[in-house]
Amino acid sequence: MKPFAFRLQVLLDLKKKQEEQQKEILGKMEREYQRQKELLKELEEEKSSLYRMMLKERGERLELTRLQAYAGYVPWLEKRIKEQSFKVACLAEELEKSREVLKELMRERKVLERMRWRRYQEYLYQVQREEQKGIDEIATRLYVSKERKGPGGGIVR
Repeated sequence: MKPFAFRLQVLLDLKKKQEEQQKEILGKMEREYQRQKELLKELEEEKSSLYRMMLKERGERLELTRLQAYAGYVPWLEKRIKEQSFKVACLAEELEKSREVLKELMRERKVLERMRWRRYQEYLYQVQREEQKGIDEIATRLYVSKERKGPGGGIVR
């Protein structure tokens, strides 16, 4: 009997490769997402620190240049935080889409692997049937050969 060959093996191999590539892409996206979240956290901490410093200096006399710096820096920082929040939200959405793509690829691979396993089980069953058929044929020939020779070992006419 021919050795086992799964007709869709090329497709299965392709799905495995696509899945690995998607895992790599997802890993890079997750690292970038975490990096951008950390940057947002730093910006928010900087804003909190700035407000605490402004409250502390509130009772003191502030120089005009410092007031102007605060007046320019606070809106810039808030704008930057808003932009970074949007960027993080977009990355989160892309990350979710990438996860869905990976889930679909994994599902397709698993379907193909189950199909391959079932085909292999059918193949093993056919191999076993062929072997049994061969064994039965040999046993039949031996039996017929013994019967022809007769009880004394000679050929019966």
